Amino acid sequence: MSPSHLLVLILRRFYRGIIILDAGWPLSDSIEKTELSLLIRVVKKTKAYFVDFLAFKLSDLVYLESKQQLRYCRKKFLISRKKLKIRFTGSLEKSQFSRNKYFGQSIHADCNNCNPVVFRGKYNKEAGLELLSNVAKVLDCSVHLIVLCPTLPEKIKFPQSRNVTVIKEFLPDQELEFIMSQAKLMIGQLGNSSRLNRTIPHKFFESARLGIPYLTPTRKAIQEIASEDCIYYISNTDEKRIAQQILAILYDEELLAKKAKNFKNLYEKNLSNDLLAKNFIKEITES
Repeated sequence: MSPSHLLVLILRRFYRGIIILDAGWPLSDSIEKTELSLLIRVVKKTKAYFVDFLAFKLSDLVYLESKQQLRYCRKKFLISRKKLKIRFTGSLEKSQFSRNKYFGQSIHADCNNCNPVVFRGKYNKEAGLELLSNVAKVLDCSVHLIVLCPTLPEKIKFPQSRNVTVIKEFLPDQELEFIMSQAKLMIGQLGNSSRLNRTIPHKFFESARLGIPYLTPTRKAIQEIASEDCIYYISNTDEKRIAQQILAILYDEELLAKKAKNFKNLYEKNLSNDLLAKNFIKEITES
């Protein structure tokens, strides 16, 4: 459970000044662990709801990650619109990354002429890794799929093929940066969940910073800030159709480069950490 929400409950008992909660999303919106019993899940969900409710009510200002999240929280927790603000998550930025990492070299050793496509993220029902594993089975051999998922369960089987690489180790930031920077296309969350219409994954911002076009099912929160000028939206969840779309995307190199440039420009203009920090400081000083 996020300490930020809990700290609001503690602070308000003895602090009468302005409290600003950088929530991002409500705790009760977190992904349930299906291995838990129904009773435990209901208890945890109820507890999280009341922590959310009290934290939002007792805060003077609450920051959320998207307009969709703002509308959802306003209705669910009956919060005044005046106390809700939007602040994008952003991406980790570093000035220098290593280019001589073993993992980066080994990944491309067997696939020098392939087009790298990367999925990065932990395993949960929103990731859609079951679907992605099926896509991998019918993916053209000219495409090199790289899956970075330290929590990938044994039940999900990707094909043992020269053009499919699955990395389950936790990699240092430099190695992750190197691998992602080689990608021609980044794959977003492929799962089915109403929450995905309200949240914006971290890898979206990472892709924008690196100028790597992003492939995702249509998501309302992402559509708020990114158009088809820099995003590839898909509406079909059939693995064969997705595999064909990936191949078609990589084939049109001119459009791919154009979207990469547009995505990078979008980040520098609207989503960079420097800009987000300046806007955040300006808002809280004016509150």
